[in-house]
Amino acid sequence: AMLANRITGVAIDATNPRTQNRAIASGQVSVKQARCFQLTNIAFFVLCTFGFAYFWNNWLPVQCSLIVLAWLFLYAYMKRFTWTCHIYLGASLALSPICAVVAINPSFLQEPTIWLLSSALMCWVAGFDIIYALQDVDIDKRDGLKSMPASLGEKPAMLISQFLHAVSVACLFGVATVDSRFGYLFLSAVIFIALLLIVEHMTVKKWGTTKIALTFFTLNGIVSLALGTAGIVDVLM
Repeated sequence: AMLANRITGVAIDATNPRTQNRAIASGQVSVKQARCFQLTNIAFFVLCTFGFAYFWNNWLPVQCSLIVLAWLFLYAYMKRFTWTCHIYLGASLALSPICAVVAINPSFLQEPTIWLLSSALMCWVAGFDIIYALQDVDIDKRDGLKSMPASLGEKPAMLISQFLHAVSVACLFGVATVDSRFGYLFLSAVIFIALLLIVEHMTVKKWGTTKIALTFFTLNGIVSLALGTAGIVDVLM
């Protein structure tokens, strides 16, 4: 899916100083080579979904595989049409826990936990993707791309990002509250994540995009690892 984004946006990446050194945009990897690698991954992805049918007689992953791929690949075009592209990206990653449930035990879809977790993921990703888009406001305006900061302005976009992250934390508190499999460790991780997101926004407010490596990669990496580890340990215990 990320490769689809690189292939579709190769012309845009090539004229953006921040992205012009990327492998495809710089010509280190040809579009033809990238497409071959992409098709290989698509085939392997669909093949893996047959494993659930073969070993557990669950055909839902196979039936949903191409639909999920189509949804993921459409993201590459969303920025050309709507400033809600960040929400779309969040929804794309939010499919992961839902798809895991479909593959392992579809009956869990009736539980609120999975939907709260997916909603938290969607809002978290959309919120930090808005921050990431601050780097390319001038380029997006030049190329007519509809990122939220370029379309609505940086301050309104950041307010929306803060709101999305607040909703994300609220959903995670919901997970900790409604599901008895999670205990104090998971709840502590949620509180820790809330503090990290506050630090993320304070960093952007003070230094703008000059510390994007800290705000976008490091802090969000810690968020995912902290929540995942706490959740796994709580459930196993």
